Amino acid sequence: TGTTTCWGRATGLAALAQRIAAQAASPDAARGGSYTARLLADPALLRAKLLEEAGELADACSREDATKETATQEAATHEAADLLYFTLVAMRSRGVTLADVERALNRRALAITRRAGNAKPGALTPPAVGTNQESTR
Repeated sequence: TGTTTCWGRATGLAALAQRIAAQAASPDAARGGSYTARLLADPALLRAKLLEEAGELADACSREDATKETATQEAATHEAADLLYFTLVAMRSRGVTLADVERALNRRALAITRRAGNAKPGALTPPAVGTNQESTR
C-alpha cells in the first residue's frame, strides 16, 4: 500500500527514499529514461552532481545580501532539497537507509568526546583552475 506508518503514506525524505528505491528496483526505469536510474548506473555522474549541489548550497548559504533575505532563504532551501535528493540516491547506491543514518547520528549524539570539527586541509580554499573538482562545478 505504500504506507510506512499507521498514520498513512510516507512524506518528506521517507517518501523520496521510497521513490528512489522503487526506481532502483524497476527494470523499466532505466529503459524509460529515469534520472534516478541513470544516476545509479553512472557513479561519476552522481559524484559530479553531489559536488555541484553541495557547492551551490554552500554558495547560497554564504550570500549576505540583507535586502534579498527571502530570495537567499529560498535559494538555500532549493539547493538543500537538490542535495538531499542526490544524497539519497548516493545512499541507495551503497545500500544505506535513512534508518542507518539516523542510527549513526544517534551514536554521535551519545559520544562523550568529539573531534574539533575543523575543515579538512584545503577545504577552505577554492580548487585550482583545471582540477577535477573545479571542472565539476
